[in-house]
Amino acid sequence: MSEQDQDIALEQQQDQATSSSWLLKLIKLLALVLLISALSAGYGYWWLSQWAQTPIAQLTTQAFTVVKGDNVAKISTRLLRQGQFKTIWPLRWLLVKEPKLAKLRIGTYQISQGMSPRQLLTHLSSGKELQFSITFVEGTTFKQWLAQLKNNRNLSFNAANLTAIKLSKLLAQSLAVPDYPQSYIEG
Repeated sequence: MSEQDQDIALEQQQDQATSSSWLLKLIKLLALVLLISALSAGYGYWWLSQWAQTPIAQLTTQAFTVVKGDNVAKISTRLLRQGQFKTIWPLRWLLVKEPKLAKLRIGTYQISQGMSPRQLLTHLSSGKELQFSITFVEGTTFKQWLAQLKNNRNLSFNAANLTAIKLSKLLAQSLAVPDYPQSYIEG
């Protein structure tokens, strides 16, 4: 073998070694990137799970209304503007993780201090609305009852055209039960 052939063979070996070391470096770099990505995703998942269970510090006890057309983005923005949330982006990631929490129901709900984000969304999608009460004192007149209903801020009530006669007619229509002969018991 001539000296020139030996030089060519040596160059080919060096080229192969260089290309294989370059490929090996690329594989190591890709493995490192994949490892860092997997660790970051795992940490993000763990952090989101912890955040979803941690009570919201700024949340105060209040009546909160979900209206038609509201979604989690709208109510979270509303809570952010009220100062009930510091940030809302984790809520959106929580919905990616748990899409069932996005099914909000229309109604007025009691939000309690110390609720976690998961508890808040579960409550707003449960349909268990806040129950309001009104007390009619014995001895008050029908006009006083109407005034009490009209002044109740938790009740949408149109008493402008309602009179005792109209109300009795409405009640009579809704309570009217036809009498059938077989409903009588003969002894």
